[in-house]
Amino acid sequence: MLSAQGPRGFLFQVELAPVALACLTEAMEEQCFFIAKEAVSNAQRHSHGATGRVTLSLRDGGMRLMIEDDGLGFDPRQVSGQGLGLSNIAVRAKKIGGRCEVQSGMGQGVRIIVDLPCGEATCQA
Repeated sequence: MLSAQGPRGFLFQVELAPVALACLTEAMEEQCFFIAKEAVSNAQRHSHGATGRVTLSLRDGGMRLMIEDDGLGFDPRQVSGQGLGLSNIAVRAKKIGGRCEVQSGMGQGVRIIVDLPCGEATCQA
C-alpha cells in the first residue's frame, strides 16, 4: 500500500493488487491511470475531504478499480452537465469494456467504481 499527500493536505492510499495489475492490457493500464487521476483530482478540488483511497482488485471474474473519498459528497442526479470529469471517467471505462458507477450522497463522500473484464488471457480472476 502506498500513501500520497496532495498539495491541500489530502491523503490518498493506493492499493493495487499485483495479480490484478498482471491482468491489465496496455490500453487498460492507460485508461485506468487517467480514470484514477481524474477522480483524485476531482476529490482534491471539490470534496473538502481529508482522505481517499484508490484500489485495484480482482472481483467476480474481472477487475474492479475503485476511487473513494470521505468528502462532502453530492447527489449524482444533480451533477449532469456541470463538468466533464465524471462523464470522461465513464467514457474511458466504456472504451476498455468496463462499466462505471458513481455512489454518493450528501455528507457521504464519493465512491467511483469501475468494473472491468480481465484483459489478459492468462488472468486467473
